[in-house]
Amino acid sequence: MKVGRALETCSAAGAVDIGYYVRGIDILLHSPDSCAYIFSSFHDRMFSSDASERTLDFTPSGAKMHCTGLRDMDSIFGGVRVLRAKLDEMIGDGSEDIMVVTTCMAGIMGDDVESAVEEAESSHSGVTVTLVPCDGNMTGHMGEGLYMASVALLRYVRLDVQPDPSMVNVLGMSFMKLSYKDKMKSMQDLLDLFGLRVNCMFIGGCDLDDIRNLRRGSVNLMMSNVGLAKVLGKEVEDRFGIRMLEVPAPIGFEKTCEWVAYLGEELGKDATAAVENLKEKYA
Repeated sequence: MKVGRALETCSAAGAVDIGYYVRGIDILLHSPDSCAYIFSSFHDRMFSSDASERTLDFTPSGAKMHCTGLRDMDSIFGGVRVLRAKLDEMIGDGSEDIMVVTTCMAGIMGDDVESAVEEAESSHSGVTVTLVPCDGNMTGHMGEGLYMASVALLRYVRLDVQPDPSMVNVLGMSFMKLSYKDKMKSMQDLLDLFGLRVNCMFIGGCDLDDIRNLRRGSVNLMMSNVGLAKVLGKEVEDRFGIRMLEVPAPIGFEKTCEWVAYLGEELGKDATAAVENLKEKYA
């Protein structure tokens, strides 16, 4: 995911974007208030202007985003004590699943965030604290944060879940999911031709239980062939043995017919009737 150009975005922003679209997890930014303001206002603007965000049961990011609120003095004496106190506060208020995202200030100071996260998780039964050490833009641009947070959340995947041949996972839609509902409906319409269902949209519009049951999907499909979907698909395949199909979701009628035929071949299903169905309906 590394790029050889000036950074235009911040990896912490990408990590927050992933957390925002996973229901059931709270986000804790280890940062000054300004970072939380910028990230939350971005999502809340989309929430207030896009009805699809609300129909997908997302909430304004302020309802799930928390911040340690680092100050000038913390840059001198360190912010670990502030992080510990905020984690204790959130857990005391009922948070059971927390994603900690570090920003530039914490990275420059060299805060021992790992020990604070391990301490919070080990001392509170039933609480999971996941660290995404972005350190702002010190680890790269927004795409790096999208990838880092996605991989970090794979810790939730249960290894005892068995694959279901009738279910698939869809990878690659996370950041600015324009026309999300329309795209997912189109995907499901194509899967219906084979009697298949989406198990988990990784990541976007899913909840923690979807991620826990990721291995129920028999294969991974790419919504697009962007870098994130490719590297994430390879990661999931290597770690959990879920095969990734190389051809992404199609655009246009001819490519759709080709993709349906490809899907049938990969899954060992006769796609003749499915392709004819598409031609009768749209050609």
